[in-house]
Amino acid sequence: MDFDSTEQSRSKRTKLEEHAPPLDFLTRLPRELVLEIFSKLPVSSLVNFMYVCRSWRSLAQDPSIAPHLSSITKTNQCLIFHCDTPIRSQVCFADFNSSPGNIQKVTTLLPIFTSSMPEFDVVASWDGVLCLFDSLIGDKLYLYNPFTNFFARLPQPVRHPNREVVIGFGFVQKTQEFKVVQIINTNPSKDSPKQKVPPSSKTLILSLGSSKWRDIGEVGYHFVQCSSQIIVNGRLHWVTQPRNRCSALVSFDLTNEVFELVQKPCSEALKKYEYHLLVIKGCLSAAFYCRQGRLEIWVMKNYGVKESWTKEFSIRKHVPNGLTENELDCWGMKFMKTMSRARGVRAVCVLNNGEILLEYKGKALATYDPTKRKFKDLQIQGIPKWFQVVHAGSFNWIDTLPSS
Repeated sequence: MDFDSTEQSRSKRTKLEEHAPPLDFLTRLPRELVLEIFSKLPVSSLVNFMYVCRSWRSLAQDPSIAPHLSSITKTNQCLIFHCDTPIRSQVCFADFNSSPGNIQKVTTLLPIFTSSMPEFDVVASWDGVLCLFDSLIGDKLYLYNPFTNFFARLPQPVRHPNREVVIGFGFVQKTQEFKVVQIINTNPSKDSPKQKVPPSSKTLILSLGSSKWRDIGEVGYHFVQCSSQIIVNGRLHWVTQPRNRCSALVSFDLTNEVFELVQKPCSEALKKYEYHLLVIKGCLSAAFYCRQGRLEIWVMKNYGVKESWTKEFSIRKHVPNGLTENELDCWGMKFMKTMSRARGVRAVCVLNNGEILLEYKGKALATYDPTKRKFKDLQIQGIPKWFQVVHAGSFNWIDTLPSS
């Protein structure tokens, strides 16, 4: 009896498999229907779609499909996290739909080249394409799209032992090319610490498709690596290392390859150095950590016009779940690595629904509604213990970049 039952089950399963649609059934559907299906999928499903089989990946890269996929993903917000584990670095992402409560669990992505570069820093990003720098030896530099798993190793960066290296990365609309900027801060002689040596940094440029870095000379500043990529008006932006408790705001024009000083507002807050940069509605913005844990966000409404700086938000102190007030106010070595200039809190971006995304000590996330003046702690399943948000917004569906 048991034998007959087993045979019947096998027979039924065989018949079901014979009538089941083939795995590549999507490739046989009309393109209009495929696009309709794609438009209903969350970001995580679109990413997983690429790894089901070769035919599905080819479908996603089809010239008649890929541009529409790119436009779909442009309207979907997501978060990309960088985290360090005791053994290797990781990149994670999570869907971030119109309502913060719709965040899905974190998906961990391990680039296939991590065996040769187990520990890395995400030093720059452009539209979801990340620039990864070897944090152990400093001899490797990769571009990596975590959504398509495409990567490209760039020519070895110029190495200068015991000198801080700052990396920038962006796209030049006029020439339709990607550029990577490598800034090497000078290291004044330790033999004469009392001698005043003016700051300077060596600057090198790499245009993707080129095999060599170009030396474009020195600039009279020491730069600080941003906690996220700041590109406004075709320019990269950095905060300089403080001198006499003050720092400068400097831009680099990716087209003309020149540095310029950006005028800060006439505010005591931004005359100091405890601020970090972000982009709000396409405008250069700066968030300053004030007394009693308050965060002020200034926005440059008209780029290059000093008088257009406006204090747009004033956010009171908030201690999210899982953190204590003492943890929020003190500095930690792990937090220092994120290079946030805002003590315990970093304003990441303004979401599509108008709420402000805040990162606390690389351990917690919250949103702030400036209209209702209310906070909402974000609980994300699987989020790493320590993390840094390196990208928040839409992402790029490109699967290729100019070869270097």
